[in-house]
Amino acid sequence: MCSNLGASFDINDELSFSFKNPYNNEPVYVFYDACHMIKLIRNLLGDLGYLFNQEGKKISWNHIKMLYFKEKNEGLKAATKLTNKHIYYYNEKMNVKLATQVLSNSVGNGLKFCKSLGCDDFKDIDATAEFCFLMNDAFDILNCRSKYSKNPYCLALDEKQFEKYENFSKNFYNYVLGLRLPNGKTVVECGRKTGFVGLIKALQNVLKLYT
Repeated sequence: MCSNLGASFDINDELSFSFKNPYNNEPVYVFYDACHMIKLIRNLLGDLGYLFNQEGKKISWNHIKMLYFKEKNEGLKAATKLTNKHIYYYNEKMNVKLATQVLSNSVGNGLKFCKSLGCDDFKDIDATAEFCFLMNDAFDILNCRSKYSKNPYCLALDEKQFEKYENFSKNFYNYVLGLRLPNGKTVVECGRKTGFVGLIKALQNVLKLYT
């Protein structure tokens, strides 16, 4: 429907994800649902097992699994909310919390904590932790509904936050463009690109909508 109204879904098109209002010629911005986008991204990583960042470092679903089992086996949690349902999500793919609690700051920090303990299984988790942090912050920006939060990316957009969010949006765009599948294809070229492209364009459009 949006395509019929004139919207383009080309990630490299500055005017994509929008169309002109025929009444006043003002842009109408198109947003994919951030909740659905984060589920699609979790599904892609979980289904494929791993991705590569721009530096060729592995972003691994297995790192998240190892964190869950370490917490389970030792009976102590590294401040995460991971459960069996988060790891084996296949029958609950529509549950937003299972996706956001996996791609979260708490999981990224949990991975970093295990690495700091000198655990061999967690020595190469940096790319996975970075991925969790970035997806967490992108979702928070698009999901925030308060002007007051200790989380710097969970504050409603205003003139004080604009530059910070604009810089994040640019960095997120460049980061996602560098992500690759196990077969070497970039995530924005593959058939399952919607989650990543949807978050990129939502971040860009919310800034345009504000201005």
